[in-house]
Amino acid sequence: MLERMTRLWLFAFLPFVLLKSALTQTACSPASEASVAAEVKRLQSPALEYKIMPMDSGVPAAAAGMLLRLKEGLAKVSDMVLACQDPSASPSAIQQKIAALLPVNRSAEREKQKPPTPDNDMDKPISGVLGNDIVVEVALVSTDSRILEVVLSSSEPCGTDSQLLLYQPEGNSWRRVMRWSAPLIPQKKPGNDTATSFGDFFLTAILPGSSKQDWHAVVAHGTPWCTSRFSNFGLAVLAPSTTGAARVIWQTDRDYSRGDFVSRLKVIDPNTFEFRTNVAGFGVEEYERTAVYRYRVQGDHVERLEPIAVNGRGFVDEWLESPWEEAALQTDVSMRSQLQIAHTLYEQQEHEKSHAGHESYIQHTNGPVLACTEKKTYQVQMNARRNILITGKPGGETKDLPTAYFKIRETGNGYEMIGASSIPDSHCAGPDLMAKH
Repeated sequence: MLERMTRLWLFAFLPFVLLKSALTQTACSPASEASVAAEVKRLQSPALEYKIMPMDSGVPAAAAGMLLRLKEGLAKVSDMVLACQDPSASPSAIQQKIAALLPVNRSAEREKQKPPTPDNDMDKPISGVLGNDIVVEVALVSTDSRILEVVLSSSEPCGTDSQLLLYQPEGNSWRRVMRWSAPLIPQKKPGNDTATSFGDFFLTAILPGSSKQDWHAVVAHGTPWCTSRFSNFGLAVLAPSTTGAARVIWQTDRDYSRGDFVSRLKVIDPNTFEFRTNVAGFGVEEYERTAVYRYRVQGDHVERLEPIAVNGRGFVDEWLESPWEEAALQTDVSMRSQLQIAHTLYEQQEHEKSHAGHESYIQHTNGPVLACTEKKTYQVQMNARRNILITGKPGGETKDLPTAYFKIRETGNGYEMIGASSIPDSHCAGPDLMAKH
């Protein structure tokens, strides 16, 4: 009787096994691959035909929807390929498989077809800019071999738009646990109806944490921009989710320079990362400086650590430019309440765009950096003036603002702010340590 029941159970269960096997074979069949490849081409076509001015930055609001659909189509191709790949498959083989299903890049092809044009054609809209040059990069994460990283990119004016997909092994295939992609929500501002993408540079890192469930992804990305050296970068800490989307733990947007400096993102330890980039210099003599963004991640808490700059003057610049919750962590505990006032006054001064009814702006110049008698303590001088724009008066007017003297202490891994005053400290009278900078 038991033997008969066992046979009946196996017979009843067999169709479900066969059905699952058949579904897997169908999903991984050449026909399914051809279908998703055709769908991506269909989604790419309207983006390629969309016309845009050659030097316009950002994604036009009218084109954002078609690019979002294209990016979702690219993600589906990646998901399908990974669902059909054994975890033992090499990243290069997976990359080739995904790339084979994506539309070929058409930039070179379109350039050949384009007849020579006069320079004034820069004033005419062109097509073939959005959604072109699709590139796929696949790699096992160096800090956590349980995670496979896929980065999919396509072109946009003066840059690219990239998205990150992360997968973990599940049985005989890979399951997506994270996707991070620009939402392409247009910025509704006067004269600006474009969306910001994740491009210019796109850097990723994985913090493995202290357990298999405690890992985080970090993404640093630039913002494509056509006409200026300076733009905005985004920095985000992400956690995996059961839905396959990214859960945002923390994110920030700051200014940076798109100059010759190569932005870098690295893992310091399982819970700490560091991003370095160049930003606009504080004083008129200093065109750029290097800023250091080092953070520790503990659960859903993200805290900025020292160093925040590569020298004392840069430290004062970054301390003033940072949100107070970050600057406070780089401030002597006993002086925080007083120094918060100085930090707030600086912020208010910088945001005052008018003076006596006229448009105005603040211009800073760097003063000397002097060693103080107290060991590893320095005074950093900052000068400022307000430039007032007056109609009918070339050059306008200037108004000197009080000189600021900041005292900082070297900590061994950076600096901390210990004082701010409009009066120089007589105990800081050594030679200018930054005279040659």
